[in-house]
Amino acid sequence: MKKKMRFSLFIIACSAAFLYSCSGSMNPSKLFVKKWQMADFKSKAFDDQIAMMKQALDTTKDSMTRVYIQDRLQAVPKMMDAMKKTVLTCNVDGTCDIASPDMTGKVSSTKGKWSLIDNGKKVVMSQDQHPTPDTLDIEELTSDTLKVSVSDMKGGKTIITYKSVQ
Repeated sequence: MKKKMRFSLFIIACSAAFLYSCSGSMNPSKLFVKKWQMADFKSKAFDDQIAMMKQALDTTKDSMTRVYIQDRLQAVPKMMDAMKKTVLTCNVDGTCDIASPDMTGKVSSTKGKWSLIDNGKKVVMSQDQHPTPDTLDIEELTSDTLKVSVSDMKGGKTIITYKSVQ
């Protein structure tokens, strides 16, 4: 009787796993195909650059240079807000569209291509204007979150988090 019960539970668990996989929930390509909006941007190299600008502001005596640095530092939050309005649309045919607003609100659209490699752990993306592809590591991919990272060429990573747009 216990063997029959275990076997029944095993069959139920296998069936549930099969149905789950058929729904696309385990298929990274199906999860990747949707519209994503940037939610967060983290980069140690960028943070270091801002810190250097702040230090230069504190130590620079030239008033013109100080005004220039202050203007650039004040533009950072606006730039980050504009970046967070970027929308990445990944289509089932391997094409994508990146709609990026600038700080004035003007949106530019870029067409490109994407493909998942390394069992869905990396994505290769290219833009039509810049056909040299970029390979990004996929840190997280769920039905509502896409988190990718790329080397910042200074020993760290730039991590971009996108949220699903319904």
